[in-house]
Amino acid sequence: MNRSRIRSSVRLSVALWCASFALGVLHSYSGITGIPKLLTVPSAHAQGPTCLVGMGTTFESDTAEGWTTTNVNGSLSSIQPGGPPPSHFFYQLRDASGPSTLDAPASYLGDLTAGLNQGCDRWLCYDVNLLDDGQDGISPDFLANFTVYGTSGGQQVSAQFVSTVSISEPTGMHGGWHHVCAPIKLIGLNDPLPTGWKYNGATSAWWGAWNDLMNHVDAIKFPVDWNNDATQEVVGYDNFCVSDNCDCVTFGPPDVSCQYGPAGSSGCYTVSVSITNHTGAPVTHVLASAPAGAGTVTPNVIIPLPAPLNPGLTTGITVVLCPPAGATSGLINIGLVGIGGGSCCRKQLSFDLPKCEPAACLWVPKYTVTCVPGAPPGTFDLSFGLKNMMSCGAGLYLVPQSPASVSPAYFAGPYPPNASDPNFVGFVGTIHVTGATSSLFCMDVFEQCIDPVSCCGRRLCFAVPNCWPNPMPPPTPNNTLQTAPGAPLDAAKGR
Repeated sequence: MNRSRIRSSVRLSVALWCASFALGVLHSYSGITGIPKLLTVPSAHAQGPTCLVGMGTTFESDTAEGWTTTNVNGSLSSIQPGGPPPSHFFYQLRDASGPSTLDAPASYLGDLTAGLNQGCDRWLCYDVNLLDDGQDGISPDFLANFTVYGTSGGQQVSAQFVSTVSISEPTGMHGGWHHVCAPIKLIGLNDPLPTGWKYNGATSAWWGAWNDLMNHVDAIKFPVDWNNDATQEVVGYDNFCVSDNCDCVTFGPPDVSCQYGPAGSSGCYTVSVSITNHTGAPVTHVLASAPAGAGTVTPNVIIPLPAPLNPGLTTGITVVLCPPAGATSGLINIGLVGIGGGSCCRKQLSFDLPKCEPAACLWVPKYTVTCVPGAPPGTFDLSFGLKNMMSCGAGLYLVPQSPASVSPAYFAGPYPPNASDPNFVGFVGTIHVTGATSSLFCMDVFEQCIDPVSCCGRRLCFAVPNCWPNPMPPPTPNNTLQTAPGAPLDAAKGR
């Protein structure tokens, strides 16, 4: 049984409140490069895939829609209300003795690559929720997977797709609904298998054998039996879809970040985005430029890539966009090229620009939030870096929003003014937080100088880490801004 180690990631946003305590603009920072980063703003232009005819299933009809089962407990398996939003129904299945599976209808079988144009990618995607893994006292992780059966050279063969998506029952670390996508494609001579696939248990296969299987699929089976020693497993499936993507390049949600310095926002943005090569040929260089009137982008040529980006593979790039003053959206032309001209592609990335915090009396360039093993929900540890932008050394007072509490709530410092040592980052922590009631924890932070007497007040809001089986509820009113990934704090820079 495949298991995955749990790596939790933390997402943090910091909102600075001006001295008059008028609510400022929510933004976040990433300490990966030591440069503050702003909130992630997904492109407003992204659209969901269009499923091929007969190859899309949502169970919204409150029926199985042609899907069948093998060795499931029929009396405890049925269409149920719920599912991942905006679904209203999903297929819930209970394990019985023997290998138990949910089986795709005939419309999903046969030639899985029929009608697939050169340069296009085909994907089989679905949602899965492991409701009970059948084991008492433990809730391990499993990797979402499914198996394709068919013929190749007249022989019965199979291929299993094993994703990198960790799932667990609700009391584990990865409970809830998860979206999984598997590439469906033909391969050429000496090409590797598509990412995540094994052929008859092997990680490689003769290209003709793989292609023959993709053209002669007899069954696609999704597991209900996750633990061979139990017959109590319960799993939910929903939103099956086979779709084509014929763009030469596709983008993940961009992470758009204000660039900051001691004086506040510079007017430029760091833009990080994942790109997937669909040109059909290896890519060696990525080109980036701004359309006329959209500002400037650096660098314009991202060279070299760590390795040639083969078709179907994804890598991340980061550029800096400096748009015209007052711009509310950003545009970047992304191009893919390869040595020898095998790949040539250009597509425009569009995204919203978040508002940036102006100059402030305190600045938080780095931070970290961590789980406390065994602690009740709403309890975690917090540390952050501090640059005092006032003209005097200051102590720090922390006032969390009720009903949360922090300890300690006072740091004497004094934290020296930035002007005296621009390279100094003060360390604030470790702060023990208890009683957080939502996914966003906020507290008022006050700096006070002794000589001369002066004060500064800001509100800092932190995304509470997902340390417990059930995630914290969203804040009320719900904040729709999404934040960039949390980053480690380099405590060695503190004094």
